[in-house]
Parts: sequence; structure tokens; C-alpha cells
Amino acid sequence: MLESTNPLKTNSPLQSATIQDNSFAPENDLNTLNLNGSSQSLNDEVLTADFGAQDNPNPSPYISSPAVFADFNGDGIHDKFWRNTATGENAIWLMDGANPTGAAVNTLGTEWNETIGDFNGDGKTDLMWRNGSTGENLLWLMDGTTITSETALDTLGSEWDFSISDFNGDSKSDLFWRNSTTGENAGWLMDGVSVSSADFLPQLDSSWSYTIGEFNPNFTTDVFWHNEQTGENAIWFMNGLDANASQLETFGAGWKYEEGDFDGNFTTDILWENTSTGETKVWLMSGSNVTASDLPTLGAGYESRIGDFNADGKMDILWRNQSTGENVAWIMNGSQATPVELQQFGGEWDATVGDYDGDGDTDVFGRNTQTGENFFLRVDGTDVVEEELPTLPTEWVF
Repeated sequence: MLESTNPLKTNSPLQSATIQDNSFAPENDLNTLNLNGSSQSLNDEVLTADFGAQDNPNPSPYISSPAVFADFNGDGIHDKFWRNTATGENAIWLMDGANPTGAAVNTLGTEWNETIGDFNGDGKTDLMWRNGSTGENLLWLMDGTTITSETALDTLGSEWDFSISDFNGDSKSDLFWRNSTTGENAGWLMDGVSVSSADFLPQLDSSWSYTIGEFNPNFTTDVFWHNEQTGENAIWFMNGLDANASQLETFGAGWKYEEGDFDGNFTTDILWENTSTGETKVWLMSGSNVTASDLPTLGAGYESRIGDFNADGKMDILWRNQSTGENVAWIMNGSQATPVELQQFGGEWDATVGDYDGDGDTDVFGRNTQTGENFFLRVDGTDVVEEELPTLPTEWVF
């Protein structure tokens, strides 16, 4: 499918191999798939819903983005998408604090994996599906729990993975593709279910990992690159499918990194964590300018989730130790971290974050992988209240 037709353009100095003169545009004969759906194992008490529209009061576009946190009906409350790993059944919980309302949606085989985005820019979460065995791709445009469109996109080999982006700033999710075998990269600019433009981007070998962020606040997302072996770092500032590369200081070989806007200036910052020593650092970003600061040392075994627990528009950090069950939230103000101890829950519990009651504060959603129990911690700054949620069988995952 990668037929040689168009010369690619790049001004990136980070190109590690010669870029082929190829076209990455998918075929135009997109097929609509008719999929069958059912779900008998969902609890009946969470199968109907009617929500009014409302905006999330949090000032951060990260929190309100339906391409970052699932919000299928656009009411400003983060929702939950459930997938049955045994049957391929799917369901959605439209959240309203401790009173979720659920609905089954179409079933897809267990070889399919989903990623959220907002491909038509309506402020409601859509689902991009990829078949890890065949390389098939499928796009669901959503309106609440209704699939308004099911469209097949072009097939790409299983060695390609993708991330959600918005490279042209039209508030419609685009796709960034990376070939884990060859190091090739490409972008699809999306307009609903149509690929409006597609092309290769500079090639980087497999020692480079990446994350999508917004490093210069111009309403287009960029790509942060980190070389896991050498510690080299760089940013591709994106303008559509043109990548303008800027090298950063070398740091972080052997460190994990996470993104978030920790100082509330609407640009993405980088959180670094040394998983061996427990050391943490933050890079506050302004374009390619880095202000680096040390953060407290936690000790090994903690993993991070990013949210905003006091609704000030500055991202905070939930640290969870899966082995000990310890949890602590860092309320961030730039490079200053104020710890808030949360209740412990054991390693059989998985935890995610989101604003499940729409008050602007990020909450913690817990699921017991052994019993199927669910709860969420309603967080309001330093005040935490536990709320029980319906139980689902353990084969359902979020």
C-alpha cells in the first residue's frame, strides 16, 4: 500500500535514516461494517440513561478534552468504556457520580483494541478500533451510547501502532502512526471518518519512544521524542504534517516519563521518574525551553496517573504503589508538590483517574480484579469521600 508517488518534505535534523519517497494515503473506498452487539452480563440497574449537557468547570483543556478522558455524551462528566475480554462485548457507563447508567454497544472480537478520540469535533468521545492480528482499522463515531457511524479505514500491518493527535488544530482527532520494526512514522489528518491528508514523517529507529503533547500553545499537538538508550530528547513542532524538530538537553536514559501541564500555562510539561531509585523530576516547558527541577523522592514501586485534584487547571499526580496499596496525590504548582495521603487499597485493585461527578476535581476509580467490585474516591482538594459503584464480572476491563 506504500506506493512511491509523492516526495516527502521534512526539516527535521533527527532523521536517522533516509526517508522513502512514498505516499501514505489510504484508499478511498471506505467500507461501512455492520456489527452485531449484545450484552446479557451487564447489571440491569445501569442500562438506561438520560443526561443533560453541561460543561466541566475545570479550566484545563486537558481535563475537558473528550480525546483525553472519555465523555461520550459531552456533558462534562468523564465516562467509562468497558470491554469483555472473554466475549468481545462492549458497554459504556455514562457517569453521574455514584449513579452510572450503562448501555451495551456493538460486540467486536477480542483481537480488537480501542482508543478514544474525537474525530468529528463534536465534543463527544469516539472510538478508534485496531485489529492487532489483521491490521484492520475501524472508526466508531459516537453520540452517547449510540454508534452514529461505523466506518472501515485502510488496513496497516500489525507492526504499526498509533496515537491520537490534532496536528492541524481543527479540534478533530488525527492519527500518528509509528512502525515499531522499521522506525517509519506517518500522519493521517482526519475529518470525521475521512482521511483528508496523509504522508510520511521523518524516520527514527526503535530506540526512540514518544508522547503527544502541546509544547507551544498554538492549538496543534506536537511530538516529544526520547531515546531510551542515549537519553537524547527532542520535540517535533507540528504544523499539519510538517515537522519542525528542536533538540532538547540529554537526560533520562532509564527513566520513565509522563506528560501534564503542571504550571497551568496551557503547554505540556514532562514528569520524569527513576523506577530504580524513586527519584522524580519535572521539566516545565515553554516551546523548546526547559526549566528543570527536582521533586521529592518516593521510593521504588510507585506508578503515576495524571489528573487535577483541586480543579485549579494545573495537573496533579496520583502515585500508586501496586504492591503495598499505598496511594498519595501530589497537588502541583509548577515544580512545587504538596502531598495528600489517600486511603490504601490492595494490589488486587486497579486504579484510573477521571472527573466522574463533573465538579472539576479529578476522582479515583478503583476496580477489584478478583471480585469485580468497583468504587470511586470523590476528591475535592484534600477532602476524599469513597462511593460504591455497581459490580461487574471480572472479565470486564476498562
